[in-house]
Amino acid sequence: MPRRIQVDEHTLDYLWDAVDAGHSYKRMSDEVGCCVDTLKRILHRNGIVKFEGAKYTTPISEDIIMWNRPCSRCGSEESRPKNQYRCDACKARVEHNESLPDEWI
Repeated sequence: MPRRIQVDEHTLDYLWDAVDAGHSYKRMSDEVGCCVDTLKRILHRNGIVKFEGAKYTTPISEDIIMWNRPCSRCGSEESRPKNQYRCDACKARVEHNESLPDEWI
């Protein structure tokens, strides 16, 4: 699964203003800290700009199947989307090249 970008209210306000001002997607993506495609998905998901194409469709949250399969790294059985084999904590650690705490090993 791709890295999840957390978008706060301040960032959404900036994006609304930037779109109204006609800023380029490259400039906005640099400000948010993501690539242009991810920025377009954020804009589409939050209803700021609508883009055509399946690439920008948002999943319907009711249709997401969840499971409690043990995490492949730490064994946590927290609920997460099906086919996400690592919990969010372990996934974040892998992205930042951090190791597991000793008590988890």
